Amino acid sequence: MSQPSSDDDASSLAPEPLPQEEFPNEQLSAVVEQRADNTERCIFYPEDIDPSAAETHWLAVDAEFAVDVSECR
Repeated sequence: MSQPSSDDDASSLAPEPLPQEEFPNEQLSAVVEQRADNTERCIFYPEDIDPSAAETHWLAVDAEFAVDVSECR
């Protein structure tokens, strides 16, 4: 883990990124939703999550930034 400088708050600690050759095995499902302003967003969520917890365990990005994993590896 990164160590905070004397000015940093302890809550700002973040884990070190994975090395480039390692990827998590977990896959996320995705849905594309249209916003009120007609832009689209992709919502990613773990498939095997308890539905009651799903509302707080997701990631959303503008659809224009989502790419197929096969294009990244």
